[in-house]
Amino acid sequence: MALLTPPAGAVPAAKPVLEGSALVMEIKKELKRVGCHPGAIDDKWATAKDSLHKFAKVAGLSSVPKQPGSDLLDTIRGKADRVCPFE
Repeated sequence: MALLTPPAGAVPAAKPVLEGSALVMEIKKELKRVGCHPGAIDDKWATAKDSLHKFAKVAGLSSVPKQPGSDLLDTIRGKADRVCPFE
């Protein structure tokens, strides 16, 4: 019989920390999911700028991050549905 809950005292597995190209690609994937990134999912941070401006405007962010970060990724993931309008 398989256990559906971890045993008492078990430590949950940590989320993998994304960095560099993997982080940029994950941010773009999430921006696409919320309707803010129409472009390709690649590892080029510079091509995410327009999408980030769109997201920041509709999500009420005070500024657009200059570098990718896990906080930005978490903020985008926090949106359950599309936030950018259809173009």
